[in-house]
This record gives sequence, structure tokens and C-alpha cells, in this order.
Amino acid sequence: MLTLDTKKYRKRALDFNKKYRQNLLNAIATKKAELGKIYPLLDDSFVDKMMLYTPKEQYKLITIALKRFSHLRDKTATESIALKYIFIENGYDKINKMEFYENFDINSCVYCNRNYIFNLYANGHVKGQIDHFYDKARYPFLAMSFYNLIPSCEGCNRIKGTYDTFRYNSLSPYVRDENRLFTIEIKSVGNFKYKLKDDAFLKKLLIEEIYNKGHIDIVDDMYEKFYQKDTREHFKLLTKEFKNLEITKEDLYRYLTNGYKHKEDFHRRTFSKLIKDISEELELIWLHL
Repeated sequence: MLTLDTKKYRKRALDFNKKYRQNLLNAIATKKAELGKIYPLLDDSFVDKMMLYTPKEQYKLITIALKRFSHLRDKTATESIALKYIFIENGYDKINKMEFYENFDINSCVYCNRNYIFNLYANGHVKGQIDHFYDKARYPFLAMSFYNLIPSCEGCNRIKGTYDTFRYNSLSPYVRDENRLFTIEIKSVGNFKYKLKDDAFLKKLLIEEIYNKGHIDIVDDMYEKFYQKDTREHFKLLTKEFKNLEITKEDLYRYLTNGYKHKEDFHRRTFSKLIKDISEELELIWLHL
């Protein structure tokens, strides 16, 4: 999983708020009766704040909302239906998905980093999807909170489904540390297996199974390319040669691995996070670049 920075996307969040907030306010005005005691809370100021809530603030809001209005757990409750109408039907469903992706500027799925999601088409269809980290069906009032919208691939979005990240206290990409997710289990030369850290949410997304079934060749290739004695000597000489050229360490890393070295660039190329994890696990040559 990639990590995201709330500060980096602050301006995009403010633009998002400016563009869509009035739709929500108009819809709220039409549902005064159905909202009951919730209606006075949904004033202009609160809607502004809610659209910009960070994941930690979103978690807190869910906790307070379910404690104060426990009947919101029932999707058929009058208030729940009204909230769906406001924040989904007149909010999320009105989002220009192509524009959202262009403004977000993320190339690969935030969850798996194995599928590109940036392809845009003239008819408005996008290859990627927008996942609600906190499920919009359960928590419709967060359906238009910018930091709850995660660019993802169709596969991850489908597998995640309605998984209740609130109930299981899962960590959003916005609050995760950039730690190593994978280690490598080496049974013998050429017999590798990815081992995912103990993370219930990533296990729900089947990340370990998908990588082991479809992408074990990455670690095989990297081992063959860098880790054996003869190839290690070759790349030591190669790095010395590159030092005489006007090429940065990051460029050299990308040339050797086909990945990106820094977390803010992982999204630019698929498997960059995995490649970085493997490089640290096997202590490959570029750690010394």
C-alpha cells in the first residue's frame, strides 16, 4: 500500500470543497423534515469542515455519530436514506471522475501498486476507480469527504467491497507510515515467497496471495540480476562508471530496478513499493547509492 500526504493534497481538497459543497447544501435544505435532529448540525460551516476532515477526524465523527444517533446503523432509517440522498446521490454521484483523477495525479492503485489507473478516455471513463475508505453505504455522511476518496484499481475496490474499516480499526493510506510491507521467505535459491506483515486490511485485499501467484518473478529477476556473485561484481563496476556521468542516484536506481526510490514517487510506476521492500530485505547494491 502506498502512503498519501494530507498536506500535499490540501489545495486539491479545497478546490473539491468549493466545487461541490453547494450541491450538498441545496440537498440538505430539501431534506429538513427527514433529517430531524440531524438537520441543525449540517450547517454551512460543518459541511465545509466535514468535506475536509482527515481520516482521524472521520473516525472520530463516525464514533460520535453512531453513539448519538445509533439508529444510523440501520440503512433503512429515514435519516440514513436522507443522508444517502444528500451525500451520495447529490454528492458523490455528481463528481466528475475524470477531473478527479487528473487533479489527483496518481498513476497506480494506492492499495496494491500493481495496476495503473491513470488511463482517461474521451467518453469520461477512467481505468481506475474511487474507493471510499470508510464505506459510503454504512457512512454516507463521509461520501464527500475528500480524504476518504482513495484512487484504486477495479480489482482492489471490488475485493474490498463493503469491508468495515471503522469496525476493524484499519489504517487509511493517509495515516500510514512508509514501512516495509513485504519480507521475503527464501526456502532455497530461486524458491522465494512474499510474506506480508500482519495487517488485516491488506490481507482482506488479498495482496499477499495476488503477489505470490502473479508476481513472484519480480524477486526471481532481482535475485538473478543483483544478488549472485558474478552479477554483483558487474553492477559494482557499472555504478562506478555512472559516477563519472551527470546522473543522479535516483536516476541510477530507476535504471537498475525499473522502480522509484522515494515514497512520493512510488505511484509513478507499478511495483515500486514492492521493489523497494525487496531491495531492503535482500540488502542489494543500490542501498549504497
